[in-house]
Amino acid sequence: MPGRQLNYIHSNPDDPMTLLGPIGNWQVALTSYHWDFITFQPFYHGTSTLGTDVTTILDWIDLATTNASPDATFYIYGAWPKRSNSLTYTEQWLAPAVDVDSQPTALNSAYMDLLLGRVRSQSGTPIQIIPIGKVWFHIEQLIDAGVITELADAYDLYRDDYHANDIGKSVIAWTLYASLFKESAVGIDLSDIYSFYGDAPIVMDDVLALKLQHAVDDIVFALQPEPAIDIEKATNGVDADDPNAGDAPQVAPGGLVTWTYLVINIGNEPLNNVAVNDDQIGPIICPKTNLALGESMLCTASGLADDLNTTQFTTVPGLCGGFSNTPMYENKGRATGNGANSGQFVEDQDPSHYCNPITNTLPAAPTIGTATPGDRRAIVSFTLGDLGSGTLVYYKSKCGSKTATSSSSPITVTGLTNGTTYTCTVRAITSVGNSPSSAESNPVKPSAAAP
Repeated sequence: MPGRQLNYIHSNPDDPMTLLGPIGNWQVALTSYHWDFITFQPFYHGTSTLGTDVTTILDWIDLATTNASPDATFYIYGAWPKRSNSLTYTEQWLAPAVDVDSQPTALNSAYMDLLLGRVRSQSGTPIQIIPIGKVWFHIEQLIDAGVITELADAYDLYRDDYHANDIGKSVIAWTLYASLFKESAVGIDLSDIYSFYGDAPIVMDDVLALKLQHAVDDIVFALQPEPAIDIEKATNGVDADDPNAGDAPQVAPGGLVTWTYLVINIGNEPLNNVAVNDDQIGPIICPKTNLALGESMLCTASGLADDLNTTQFTTVPGLCGGFSNTPMYENKGRATGNGANSGQFVEDQDPSHYCNPITNTLPAAPTIGTATPGDRRAIVSFTLGDLGSGTLVYYKSKCGSKTATSSSSPITVTGLTNGTTYTCTVRAITSVGNSPSSAESNPVKPSAAAP
């Protein structure tokens, strides 16, 4: 809706200068037609102010979203200031603006920031900006830095005091393309650009075109929202992500379990609608639902530990107190939210575990007896030790690098080298774990002449 200030268009929907071609006025356009993108272009004539711009834009967003365009993406068309004979483009773009309703509409950086901030804070629908004026400011910076030598200043993008010339139009269209479709302007052909305007394509120096396209990308993609969220869940103060790491807290059945969920905004825009859910517990109460850039919050929940041998909750096998394949309670915290500006959905999840204390006892080391040499072998005798709470799997004897197993004493270890001296040990292998190794045996030297 260019060419008139927003409050005038709103108050005069049937003015021929505000009609949208064959569609008609904005009332028909916003209630009867579905739009993917809707842009609002502030203009500074008449009685237009920050207050009227905000009110008008909010009314149009509400009208569109409650009628034919509930999923439209909304943009403020951030245009360029009027050309001045006394001020540079940079001086105009960096002019101040005041955050009061009576602030006159201005096409500069400060005003666009105020307008965008107010609309975002008062609308439940995300709104973004098409930063044309900012791109032109960046082009003037590149001219001043000697990067763009083909233009004298940003006013070389103007046709007259208000309108863009062919080069300026190209920059506008590249900015629109990159902003709306989230794709680089680099390589977009001018014939495609001018089919957008309905004009004949111009001939532009390829080097200049490439510089301008990169200037567009510099600004548009620096402004692109990349919301992200992180959650770090702990059980009784322990991260315990990996059930096999051996660091899961041991909690007796009926004991208190406290879960903490540290939620952090790690993206480049504020987050709204932040929530935490636990796959075993359900929704988690958190102190707030919005997170500013870099802000974090700690959510907590508590409960009583289950008997993990009989629980109805999900368990996974893990390492608890040195014992593998122990039932572990596992729950996952999931944080979700939406970018405050982009509306993009974000999520992250993190698991944590606990286990019940292990009541099993490991076997004691066997008592070593006598090692008797044989031909390339040793016969190792030992006295059985306490097996603890497990059942015997076997005893294992080791002489040098060679091993052998048996369910009782003695154990014959074969594969030894005649004439080499060995000492041997024995350990018990049970269903709940392994014993320490016994003391070393007497030295034994296998030989062919041995009995």
